[in-house]
Amino acid sequence: MGSTELTLAILSAALAAAGVWIALRQLQASDSDLARLARYRTAMALSREHYLDLTDAALEFHAKQLTRSGALSAAASSRELGLIALPEWIPTAPVPLESSRIALRYVQATPPRGPAFDHILPRLRTSGNSLSATMQAEAAERHKLLFDNPTYFLAAANKVGHSLTFEFALGSYFGFIDANKALALEFATAARVVPGGVEVKTSELVVRRAIGAPTELGNFPHYAAVSTVTIVHDPGVPGSATFYILKRSQNLAMSEGLTGVVPGGMLQPNSVHPAAAQGDLSLIRNIEREFGEELLGLDTHQQPGPRLVDYDAESPFREIDNMIQRGVAQLALLGFGLDPLTHVAEFMTAFVVSKQDFEDVFRPGFIDTGSEGMVPTADGWSGLPFPDGIELVLAREPLGACARACLVLARRHATQLLQSASPVVDGIADGD
Repeated sequence: MGSTELTLAILSAALAAAGVWIALRQLQASDSDLARLARYRTAMALSREHYLDLTDAALEFHAKQLTRSGALSAAASSRELGLIALPEWIPTAPVPLESSRIALRYVQATPPRGPAFDHILPRLRTSGNSLSATMQAEAAERHKLLFDNPTYFLAAANKVGHSLTFEFALGSYFGFIDANKALALEFATAARVVPGGVEVKTSELVVRRAIGAPTELGNFPHYAAVSTVTIVHDPGVPGSATFYILKRSQNLAMSEGLTGVVPGGMLQPNSVHPAAAQGDLSLIRNIEREFGEELLGLDTHQQPGPRLVDYDAESPFREIDNMIQRGVAQLALLGFGLDPLTHVAEFMTAFVVSKQDFEDVFRPGFIDTGSEGMVPTADGWSGLPFPDGIELVLAREPLGACARACLVLARRHATQLLQSASPVVDGIADGD
């Protein structure tokens, strides 16, 4: 059978080290690969339109996997939160991010090489193009410019006593697409829509079954993300607390069209500057930059190029640090787990802040609609009532797995989060 010319406008990004743009490419594909590309596109559409059903099915797949291996408490906690989670990954109480009980360590490591996704990907051929088949198909489908930002992946999570140490190494955004998004698309290619949900042919989950236990972090590159529920309250006025959600744009590469908490995003250094890899490995710094993007529209802090952020001098980082130092704001870890569909390592946190201080920093430049999506407000500024509004959001919004778990944990710890000047530090749970 003859080959067919497939002309696809790919605007994709260059290698992170070089920062050079790859221009339009003429891609060629055989008829069989065109069929694979069509299947890939169908899977992408299914993953968007039936994300919640696919996530539920993936969660049940892994809960049964954990049960068969004897990890009964892990299976129970995973079903409760909607994320794959060992009991020791979910503190019994919020833990301040600046606490010595939480440590993030930068290590030199390469992402583990998982099984290839050849069974779902078209083999598109280009001249001089170093992009993987996953990225070629992604760029062809999205018709947009993608930049290969450096991105952290979780290499290990170690519990010693009541302390947690997370080891991170530096990968790339394209690596995330090649691994975590492709894993979700493999699940979608094995699924078909049925009344009330989706039905998955598990025999076609070649990579997912080959990985084994997802909680063995060394078996697959678990790129990382951080979701934060922002709780704004007047300490002297009971019932004044509010929180924000984000209706994510359809133009984003992941979780497009879903609802998330504010702020949220991939765990990444700010730029390709060599010093950023270690200097930006911080949940607090990541959260601060996402605040700037989602509430103030400051996209300059995620642009390509060897730029270092001066957190002591630039806004809103300087002001957020000052609020934390003065005790009018606190950041706490609620837990972490793995997204059942993508196996992204999701860190769930809470930012509790006094209303007046939050307004002083964010209200002058506040935007409710930006490149990330739209923040619903009652009056152009105020969020939803906390914790009472969580139930309505859980029932009505198409929440991503991490956002749902984050809100569930915030509701669970609402009293502690609102009553204490700083969150309780007793909560790293014992494991099985």
